[in-house]
Amino acid sequence: MHDAFGAPEILDLIRSLLADPDVNRFGPDLADPAWEDPLLGVSCGDDPLYAEFRETIGPFHWTPLEAFCAGFPGAGATASDLAVIVWALPQTAATPRLYDNRTAYCLHFSEKGCGACIRRCPAGAISADGHDKERCFAYIRERVVPFVESDIGVPATSCGLCQAGVPCEARRPR
Repeated sequence: MHDAFGAPEILDLIRSLLADPDVNRFGPDLADPAWEDPLLGVSCGDDPLYAEFRETIGPFHWTPLEAFCAGFPGAGATASDLAVIVWALPQTAATPRLYDNRTAYCLHFSEKGCGACIRRCPAGAISADGHDKERCFAYIRERVVPFVESDIGVPATSCGLCQAGVPCEARRPR
């Protein structure tokens, strides 16, 4: 792990949060920890991988420099001035995985059909053919972020309406 950019301090903070059994647990009535030791990585903002991400994911995907400049316009940073810190929480072996693929809970991919997420998406970014990520991200940047920041006073980077209030939100639908 890279020793610069505050990575050890960030890792210590995450570990201290996970040490709290009220935070790291399956639920209110389940004391078993849900996550193992966090994984943390650091890369330079000018790593060629970020250009590959844009090519693979789509032109709407921001590089670290674009994301930084959007948040700190006029700061005068270059990509090589930036560090990207990424962390993940691996699930414990005890974490239930009742599915074998990402669409296992989705009725659209079963014989029953559904479409609840299609109807919930205010951007029209979900169809029977899939998720239009560019349309989704444009909606988030143009509508969600300004509204949440001005009306609620917190930064927002997601919408999530397609994932809430649908049959597959928390379990395999019946």
